[in-house]
Amino acid sequence: QGDLQVAGSELNLALGDLEFFSRSCEFQFPLDGSLQIQGKIQGGRDHFQFSESTFTLNNMPTYGFEAGGSLAYQLGEPGSADLVAAGEMESLAYLVDWLGIDIGALGRASAHLVIAGTLESPHITEFRARTENASGLVTNFSGSLGTGQTENRVEFDLSAPGLAALSPWTGELDTDPGSWFASGTVQGERSSLSLTDLVSELGTPATYALRIEGAVGALTGLEEEVAKFDDISLSLYLVSEDARQLQTLAPFEFPHELPPYQAIEGKLELAGSGEELEITQGKVQFTSSDLEVTL
Repeated sequence: QGDLQVAGSELNLALGDLEFFSRSCEFQFPLDGSLQIQGKIQGGRDHFQFSESTFTLNNMPTYGFEAGGSLAYQLGEPGSADLVAAGEMESLAYLVDWLGIDIGALGRASAHLVIAGTLESPHITEFRARTENASGLVTNFSGSLGTGQTENRVEFDLSAPGLAALSPWTGELDTDPGSWFASGTVQGERSSLSLTDLVSELGTPATYALRIEGAVGALTGLEEEVAKFDDISLSLYLVSEDARQLQTLAPFEFPHELPPYQAIEGKLELAGSGEELEITQGKVQFTSSDLEVTL
C-alpha cells in the first residue's frame, strides 16, 4: 500500500505497509509500520538534490524514527547526506541479528543523531543515546562515529542498583554489594580501541566499596571476537567494615579465613595486560577493636 504525489518540485510519498515492502526488497533489518517522506526534489536522471526533507517511520510503541535534512546524488559519485535524526525503540532486541551483539536486555532506547558525509561512508558527527530496563540498568552514550574514521570517540556512563542487573550477560553472581556506576571514554577504530578516564564505583562500606580509576591503552581483537587488553593502568581503592566480604572478590584463595569484624582500607596500583595484571605498589590497613595491621 502506497501513495506518491508530485507537484512541481514537491514530493510526498506514503507507504502504509512496510512489512510487505521491506520483505519484497529483502532488507537486512525488516521494517513494520508506515513510512512518510516529504521534501523538494530537483535534478535529472544523473543527479538530484532532495532538500527540506522529512522522513517519518512510525511503528509505535515498538519503534519510531524521524529525520530531516538533505540528500544529494551525482552519477558516478557516492552522494552526500546532511541529516538530523531522532528515534526510540521499545527493545534493542530488534537489532541483535543486525549488530551481532545481544543487547536486547538493555531495555527501551532513545537516540539523537547528526549525520553528514557520503551515503557510502556516513559520519555521525554527534550522537546521544540512552537505554533503561526494568532492572534499573541505565546506559548513556554520546560522541561521534564514522566508517573508517580514526577520530571515533564515545563517552559512556552506566549505572544500576545492583550487579544483578548484569545477569543477562554475566549469569548469577555469588555476591552483590549494592549500587554501582561506571564511566569512561572509548576512542579509535574497532580494530584498535583505547579506554581512558575510566571511573567505576561499586557497593557500600557496610558490605564493601570499590573504586577503580585508570585506562586501557589498547583494546584489540573485537573483530575476531577475542578481546585482548594491553597497556592497563589502574588504581584500585577499597574499604569494608568486614574484610571477609572481600574474600569473595579475590582472584586467589586465602590460606585461612579472615577473622570477623576487621575493617579494611587500602589502595593498589595495577599495571600490565588482561593476561598478566600485576600489583606495582599498594597499601592495605586492617583495623579491629584491639589490632591494627598495615601492609
